[in-house]
Amino acid sequence: MMKKFGRIVDMEALQTLSGNRTLEELKQDKLLRDAKYVLEAREALMKDTKINTEIMVSMNRVLNEKKDLEQKINAWEKRMVSVCFRPGTQSEYNLRPGT
Repeated sequence: MMKKFGRIVDMEALQTLSGNRTLEELKQDKLLRDAKYVLEAREALMKDTKINTEIMVSMNRVLNEKKDLEQKINAWEKRMVSVCFRPGTQSEYNLRPGT
């Protein structure tokens, strides 16, 4: 035992603490490596999320265009059917028998 600054200091306890300094440094290094890994993983996740979002937006746009085109085709077909099968018309496209 020794007195330092008016207090009694246990030298054995102090030596035990100083022996763990390397261990503490290794723990700190591991924490820094883990933090770096987490940051890299988060950045990769954000990059992949951005790419997937762009793909989803593109797919949504294409599907909306497809829907619009299908609606236009259906409207055109309805107009064509109404013209071809209009009662009392002499159309070359009139497919009903007897006309």
